[in-house]
Amino acid sequence: MSDDTTTLHPIPTTQPQPVAAWLVVTAASTPGTVGRSFKISGEESIVGRSPEAQVRLMEEGVSRKHARIIRTTEGKFELTDLGSTNGTYLNGTRLGGPGRLDEGDRVQLGGQCSLRFTFKETSDGDENLREALAAAQVATFSLDLRSSVISWNETVERVVGAPAGTLSRTALPMMDFVHADDRERVRGAVDAAVQGRRQFDAEFRFMRPGAEGSLWVAAKGNVMRDADDTPLRIVGTLMDVSARKQTEQELRREALLFGSLNDGVIFLDLQGNVVDWNTSAERLFGYSKGEVLGRPWSDVLKLSEANLQATVLAALRRYGRWSREVIALRKDGSETFCEVTVVPLRDAEGRHIATIAVHRDIGERRAMQAQLLVASRLASVGTLAAGVAHEINNPLAFVNANVLYLADELERFRSTLGPATDEILQLVAETRQGVERIGLIVRDLKAFSRVDSEDVSAVVDVRKVLAFAEKMAGKEMRQRARVLRDIQQVPMVKANESRLGQVFLNLLLNAAQAIPDGAAAENEIRIRTRTDGLGRAVVEVSDTGRGIPEELRARVFDPFFTTKPVGEGTGLGLSICLGIVRSLGGEILLESEVGKGSTFRVALPPHQPERTTAVFPGPEAPPPQRVKLLVVDDEPYICTAIQRLLRREHRVTALTTVREALALLETGERFDVILSDLMMPEQNGEDFYKELHRVAPDQAERMIFMTGGAFTPRSEEFLRSSPVPQVAKPISLEMLQGAIRRVVEATSGS
Repeated sequence: MSDDTTTLHPIPTTQPQPVAAWLVVTAASTPGTVGRSFKISGEESIVGRSPEAQVRLMEEGVSRKHARIIRTTEGKFELTDLGSTNGTYLNGTRLGGPGRLDEGDRVQLGGQCSLRFTFKETSDGDENLREALAAAQVATFSLDLRSSVISWNETVERVVGAPAGTLSRTALPMMDFVHADDRERVRGAVDAAVQGRRQFDAEFRFMRPGAEGSLWVAAKGNVMRDADDTPLRIVGTLMDVSARKQTEQELRREALLFGSLNDGVIFLDLQGNVVDWNTSAERLFGYSKGEVLGRPWSDVLKLSEANLQATVLAALRRYGRWSREVIALRKDGSETFCEVTVVPLRDAEGRHIATIAVHRDIGERRAMQAQLLVASRLASVGTLAAGVAHEINNPLAFVNANVLYLADELERFRSTLGPATDEILQLVAETRQGVERIGLIVRDLKAFSRVDSEDVSAVVDVRKVLAFAEKMAGKEMRQRARVLRDIQQVPMVKANESRLGQVFLNLLLNAAQAIPDGAAAENEIRIRTRTDGLGRAVVEVSDTGRGIPEELRARVFDPFFTTKPVGEGTGLGLSICLGIVRSLGGEILLESEVGKGSTFRVALPPHQPERTTAVFPGPEAPPPQRVKLLVVDDEPYICTAIQRLLRREHRVTALTTVREALALLETGERFDVILSDLMMPEQNGEDFYKELHRVAPDQAERMIFMTGGAFTPRSEEFLRSSPVPQVAKPISLEMLQGAIRRVVEATSGS
């Protein structure tokens, strides 16, 4: 026996069927019709042009009774064609019998009128759509592809700013409204839409009838076709895009300005990542825009400062800008010096939305500053060298004079002193050679370091300048390599001796520094001079050092570029050398191979001497006659030494100040020759010469300057412009006697 049980079964339910539906016009030959909606609520609804039609559409291609929509007993909606001329299509397929309508189906009546079927209530949808289009400043149009005539809805006047009724009630050729310069492009867009079966899309300048000027509009639409697939018209919308076009033009101008700036401009987001940079930045750093977008700014340029973005943002918040000179790395690994200025980019509400970093290449400016610094240092060295030369030459002068006197005296007493005299004379001769060597070294140092006369060029022997540069760099070279020389005859060149010596010294030091320490016997530095096929003087400096990679050779003459380790080079030497050689009309070339070494070749044009009349030597000059001589030098030993040398042949008076000499001459005392030092305290030789013109003009033309070096621009200029003869310290007896003889001969008639 079992318990009674009750089994409950669910009661079947049916979904409520919609009692109404709507057709919404999506395309029509009359633009004003687009957006209208028709309610389908009865058992049967006729669609067509007939007054009895529930869905009345006064459109081209629509028959009086074109189609019928019925609601079945199951609540479904079906569409049937009523034998229309142009056919009824459901979702692109021509109906041959009833077709079921579902949500979103597209109904096309002929080739021009399209509707969307929906169960969603759209009462007054046409008005809502028209108002929405009007509020959005969007007009609708219909372009007849057979006649090229275009018609508009009533919104068009508001869109283009035309008087009411001047466009919406007309049908004119479309090209009447298109600017002449845009017509070809618009025709192309129409053809592309028709032939390519795609949306019509064109922007052009709209010409308003009866009004001046134009405005930019954007037209978009679909091509409507008939049952035979013949394109009939384009139906679509028109919008005023003048504001956007103006913005685009402004953006293009800004982009053009952005791209044409000489400075590298980089836009960064708030995290410091690159979002844009201009062509100058590409040129400055070597990266294309695509290589850096999205990457951190400091990482791309290898900026060394830690937490740079945080530092920059803090500075922007506090000061409104950040500026600094930085060293950045290019893509090829070389350094570039930049002056960076960073400012915030703000939106209309003043919010900081991005950052602009402007990079100015200051490499040339720094190179110029560095060259000025080098020139300033060389000027200081030159001044120091001239002063040292003067201080060395003064004692050297009396040492030399005393050695000459000693040799002369030994010769006089040779018969008395016997054989010991020969050995003493040999010692004296060796001493004279040492004095002469010191004099040559001082002279070369003056010539090499002089920069107060850098613009003064003279005819120089390249081999002598090279020999002195080799002396200066000799120790450095011999520590690293064997020095080999091949010195051949070369033409004289016109150059500034000190600047040319600077070039050779730099090349020799570079050759030495290219060779590592500790293998001098295995390496060579070769120095060669020759004359090339153009008659130029060529100097070559070769080494067996590391060599320079091919990708770096073109940059070795750039300011601040160096292949030496940090701390061993400024990168200015070869840049300065190139400038000097070019200023002389020459060229400097590089040949290098990694692992085998480098050769620098300097070629200088030969000096072209002016034609001069040949001068034949006259008879040998007679011995000097006995003259009355005044010596003025602040160094007492020089006065004494010259007195000893000349007292047998001349009557010599020696004084140590210009003041004493002038006082003596003012008493009426006169001399045949006046020997005066140039550089003296209180009053110098120039002052003495000028005072002589005032006190005793006849004595001024009898002066001879003795100089151990002029180390001020004023004295240098005076020596160049003065007619007074000069003899350099240390003084040789022959040179001094020759100068005395010439002055005596020149003034013998006065």
